[in-house]
Amino acid sequence: MVEGYEPSLTELAERPDVVSMREHMEKNLDSVIDDIVNICEIPAPSYREGDRARYVADRFRELGLTEVSVDSYKNAVGRY
Repeated sequence: MVEGYEPSLTELAERPDVVSMREHMEKNLDSVIDDIVNICEIPAPSYREGDRARYVADRFRELGLTEVSVDSYKNAVGRY
């Protein structure tokens, strides 16, 4: 990315990786919805989101993401 340049939403939506992700989500919509529901059913009151973050990290690993971790703010991250 060029410093000082921010791509438009249209440009981002047309990126091959974004198109691929969108196609995958559309193809697997039922599974995506199941994951969202499962995540939302895990209690996560403010400052106690650890159980939810661990669930998401475990799902990331099951889905093949690498370098999966949960940071100190309870954000689950991983690389695809």
